[in-house]
Amino acid sequence: MRPGVPMITLAVLLGVVGLAVAQSSTPMPLDLKVIPPGEGLPRATAAFSGTWVGLWGNQLDHTLVVENIEGATAQIVYSWGTAPAWNIRNPGFVRVKATINEDNILQATLDNGAEVAYKLSRDQQSLSGQYILRGRPTLGTFTRQK
Repeated sequence: MRPGVPMITLAVLLGVVGLAVAQSSTPMPLDLKVIPPGEGLPRATAAFSGTWVGLWGNQLDHTLVVENIEGATAQIVYSWGTAPAWNIRNPGFVRVKATINEDNILQATLDNGAEVAYKLSRDQQSLSGQYILRGRPTLGTFTRQK
């Protein structure tokens, strides 16, 4: 093998991986900012803070950003990609208020009327989610983005 070929191959592979990641990402607002939770917040509630990524129904890229938590209220960014099989062709995002109920479930109603709910795993490194629109639930799993 000629000198430099392994590095070129690695660069090409990294470029392809980077392209795949870029295509699966979801849009975000330019003023996105995660504010660290205050000290008085229960640890289980504070654990929602940050960015979570995954798929709804193994089809639709989704990013949840919990920007700020104050008591039982949170400000979130709900972002989605495309899913041609579901006829979702335009990615986007909305910023909405959410609540964290007594069972430590983060819930919000989106602009389209859908209700979303997220529950933390025991290790607080993943969320199980449910998206309900017109009575039809879709499930997803989301992991904390570092």
